[in-house]
Amino acid sequence: MGPESQGAGAHEGQPAARSSGAEPSLRAHRDAGAGRVWAAGALERVGIVGFGAFGRLLAGVLSAHAPVLVCDARSVEAEQARRHGAVPAALSDVCASGVVIFAVTAEGLRGALALASAHLAAGALVADVCSVKVGPVAWMTESVPVRCDVLGTHPLFGPQTLAETGGVGGLTVALCPVRVGDQRLAAVEAFLGGALGLRVVRGTPEEHDRVMARVQAVTQLVGQAALELGYTDHELATLGYRRLVQLGSNVAAQSEALFMTIQRHNSYAAQERARFRRALGAIEGRIGGDAHAGGAG
Repeated sequence: MGPESQGAGAHEGQPAARSSGAEPSLRAHRDAGAGRVWAAGALERVGIVGFGAFGRLLAGVLSAHAPVLVCDARSVEAEQARRHGAVPAALSDVCASGVVIFAVTAEGLRGALALASAHLAAGALVADVCSVKVGPVAWMTESVPVRCDVLGTHPLFGPQTLAETGGVGGLTVALCPVRVGDQRLAAVEAFLGGALGLRVVRGTPEEHDRVMARVQAVTQLVGQAALELGYTDHELATLGYRRLVQLGSNVAAQSEALFMTIQRHNSYAAQERARFRRALGAIEGRIGGDAHAGGAG
């Protein structure tokens, strides 16, 4: 989830793996010891619920470090999963993993949790990757059984960023610990920062959403405006103008659903947009006053 923070795949639920060719590999994954999440610093098995754009990104990144099972509301072809280093499985098998990541939209998270909660293994670490945190963290706290740990996460990058950087090293992930012990949290941070090379920032869901209202909501609002105004590159473009055009391109590269999630599900976003409009109004007022003063001179 870079600036576009493509926080989730588009689907959630229980798929039927459509290829029997995946079964031998799936049986091997079942035997991997799902209850042990970290052993000697190594990640054991990961289950990903949601195989949209970000779910595929996650599978590709994590499959270098652990067996990965995936499912989606739409059936996942074995070959498509293999291209990302994963094995398609039923929701119950995915949720039997030691780490279960819900790579679904904020709109779809509650439904996915309702379907999955009964299948989550005791001691599992359950995480989301939504671009907002207050709501998703509350939903996980309500829905995930107390036998499991809960961790809110927001990777501040997505497929577009990785297409430019070639990897996640040096990128940022936000963590919002909810119901997780210090030892396990330290292991998670060591894995993310060490094995993956991510910059880890820890905070509360409220702190996260307050900052993201500026970092994402207003930035993407400006990008959406540039896109709808049809701003494109030009031979007379300045560097600042090209950056504005790039903001529009970033918004165009992500889904409308993600844009709306960032604007609608962050309780601080409306307030920040209002502050932005007031600032524009004040600037327009100064411009008008300057124009009249200049004319009088």
